[in-house]
Amino acid sequence: MKHFFILLAVIIATSVVFAGITLLGDTTTTEVLGMQVVSAGNFDQPAWLCVGGGAGVLVVGVGGVGVVSITLYGAGLLFATGQLAVGLLCIAQLGVGPVFFFGQVGAGFVAFGQLVFGALTGGQVPIGFNGKPMLRGLSAELNQVLAFR
Repeated sequence: MKHFFILLAVIIATSVVFAGITLLGDTTTTEVLGMQVVSAGNFDQPAWLCVGGGAGVLVVGVGGVGVVSITLYGAGLLFATGQLAVGLLCIAQLGVGPVFFFGQVGAGFVAFGQLVFGALTGGQVPIGFNGKPMLRGLSAELNQVLAFR
């Protein structure tokens, strides 16, 4: 789990630096494959990187919708994290992750947290089948995959 948070910090730091350089530099809009490279809180036109919220591929900020959402509240097609989040894989205080949910209150096929609903669950008040053996196996596999060699 430690390596995941290191990777997440690197992604956020890189995004912030990239957005700062782009937004403070030239005011012309750079487009790649028909989308802006960076936007700041713009829901009107999607961008590859949205800082402060908006719609796009990677959304970092207060709120937004994207393929990956790292926001206070938002939705991510593949991954979402925040206070209120919805995503295929979800880490949130209150959220829904159809495949996996980790957080305080939420639902997912596999869910781990305080009050969780799902097919395989583990946590304080799990509602569903006991998923602790599967979660322990998943944790061991992830540690093996993410280990620095």
